[in-house]
Amino acid sequence: MKHEPIISIREGAIVDSQGKKRIFQGVTISPYSKEFPIPSISQADAFFATLQKHNTTLLRWQILWEDIEGEAPDQYNEAYLADLRTLLKKAEEAGILVFLEPVMKDWSSSLGGYGAPAWTVPLASIDEALDNKQKQTMMYSLFWAGNKLAPNTLVEGDTIQDYLQEHYIAAMKHTARRVKDCKTVVGFGIMAEGQVGDEKALELFPLSFENDCLKPFQKKFIAAFQKKHSHYLFLAEAMCTGEYSTWKFSPTYNNHEAHALQKEGGVIPDVDGEASKVITLLTMEPPQKLLSVFLSKDKLKKQFQESIKKTLGGGNSVMVEFPTSQGLECVQEVVQEEGLSYFVNIAMAESPVRV
Repeated sequence: MKHEPIISIREGAIVDSQGKKRIFQGVTISPYSKEFPIPSISQADAFFATLQKHNTTLLRWQILWEDIEGEAPDQYNEAYLADLRTLLKKAEEAGILVFLEPVMKDWSSSLGGYGAPAWTVPLASIDEALDNKQKQTMMYSLFWAGNKLAPNTLVEGDTIQDYLQEHYIAAMKHTARRVKDCKTVVGFGIMAEGQVGDEKALELFPLSFENDCLKPFQKKFIAAFQKKHSHYLFLAEAMCTGEYSTWKFSPTYNNHEAHALQKEGGVIPDVDGEASKVITLLTMEPPQKLLSVFLSKDKLKKQFQESIKKTLGGGNSVMVEFPTSQGLECVQEVVQEEGLSYFVNIAMAESPVRV
């Protein structure tokens, strides 16, 4: 059931149906997170009550491709999707909006990571002598650039790149169909924590990861949703530490390796003509770097403002994810002065779910 969008982008700002600029506060919940895991149905009431107590208005709700299509191609886990819908309805009752965001780190649980189904790995006929890290690199390389790197590696008549991308997108579209009556879902992330693959192989052709691999995939992902789910917005991850023109390992962030698209000067691509649909999720540096306790409020504000301006450059639609409530007042003042909307990922005093 299609419904009118709850939030949209207007002149670069994120606004509600009345045209009022929105400011969000919330957390990222993930199936692999110990601190903020996705609740079971039995935990849901207490979970959302805790979120309400902390004035949560929006969640980045991370989902795994392997949870949706884990057994075999085109075989969807309808029990998982039914539970997801039930939980989203609970979020709707609590007045909390949701971005569903597929996350894929180190390819798959079968290779020591999470995200992609285990059945994807045998498709590539990878040498079993390789270690998991090498296999992860090969799978990402084939996902992004298999048409160039391995044009003769075919699956059911398609190149492996097209096969993997089409199944990834189809799984997310199927998820959208199953939760289409959940008004709380305002959009989908395109991919969180993804990795480039073999950069040296890309350079040989040469291929620009950003222009030849990532942007075409982002556009394909968005286009696939437009006919049946045109009210959705889309999140594209980024970080403000960028000095590179490719998706690389960023500095260690919150005690784990994060991955983000980084351009010279930190400017994030707008997926070309899709700027009216795409929100850049800008994750700020850890507070010990950005918000030293030894800095005055004015200096904190200036430092944050300079970081924002350096990063945005072209004036994209942006939500800022900030990992702590420390210095939040400075963040609020700056994003309002700069005309941004933002999502603040507050570190809660207690986890919504005890694990």
